[in-house]
Amino acid sequence: MHIEYPEYYNKFHCLAGDCPDTCCKDWEVDVDEDTFYYYKVQEGELGKKLEQCLVEDGDLKYIPMKKDGSCPFLTEGKLCEICSCLGEEGLSQVCQEYPRYYMGIGHYEQVDLSLSCMEVGRLLFTQAGPVRYEKSENDEEAWETLSDTDQKRLTEIRRLRDSMIASLQENDGSREPAICILPDAGGDEHLRRILRQLDVLDSESGILLEEVEENYEEIRNREAAFREKYKELLERLFTKFAVYLVFRYTLDSYYEGNLEKEQRFWNRSLRLLFLMCVNYERKEGAFGVGAMIRMAEHFSRQIEHSDENVERMKQE
Repeated sequence: MHIEYPEYYNKFHCLAGDCPDTCCKDWEVDVDEDTFYYYKVQEGELGKKLEQCLVEDGDLKYIPMKKDGSCPFLTEGKLCEICSCLGEEGLSQVCQEYPRYYMGIGHYEQVDLSLSCMEVGRLLFTQAGPVRYEKSENDEEAWETLSDTDQKRLTEIRRLRDSMIASLQENDGSREPAICILPDAGGDEHLRRILRQLDVLDSESGILLEEVEENYEEIRNREAAFREKYKELLERLFTKFAVYLVFRYTLDSYYEGNLEKEQRFWNRSLRLLFLMCVNYERKEGAFGVGAMIRMAEHFSRQIEHSDENVERMKQE
């Protein structure tokens, strides 16, 4: 298997109780079948609590959140009670893997980290210089067998992706036509319709997107001054965000037949995050790298963790 991942991938480690946020809130915890039955045979106080919290609904197995939105196994110190008792190997697959993201086609696997984790945002947005990608190989079986034609198509898509990433990070001011790092307001009407249709996955993130819609006119009035005031910072931060989007989503075109959907998703995502950043400065009076990390986290929580919301952002 040929594997590719951003160079900061191996630098990531969970901050656990030291994290300024928590990933153990607002999201229903899916439990894979092996872990579900492992939990069912636990004894003692943890076993009793697992028995009370586990839900089996047909093929779905999960741990629902409490009324305040937090996982019932999240301690006051922001640690996982299951992990503390059973070790990391006792976590469900989704909890062990987060914020890692895997996509495989044939003998190729793309590995990435989600910006819904603030530590990932810190690694991306504070990295000096361009984002680079590393490659490795292992003996794992291929995801699927590809015909020569499909393998050639995958290779061409990867080359196109790499070309766009290189172009985005060049210092000569050139830009790949497929993506503009700071799109203008031309598509805002459509984007605002999409915002009104999104499924709310995270309560705080949902509120922030509602604020963009409710305060849109004021945000637009502040946009030009915001662009001018933070010009160099915006160029640096949004270039990194654009590279993140291109690396993560270009491979989707292998199944969709062309890049049209991905282009719409990239530009709408860049525009939405930009509006969220202007709104942040509108409320807080300042903008910086920390604000970008926070807004990217909310974007990712609300958009990237819902296949339905991603698809809405891709549609014409």
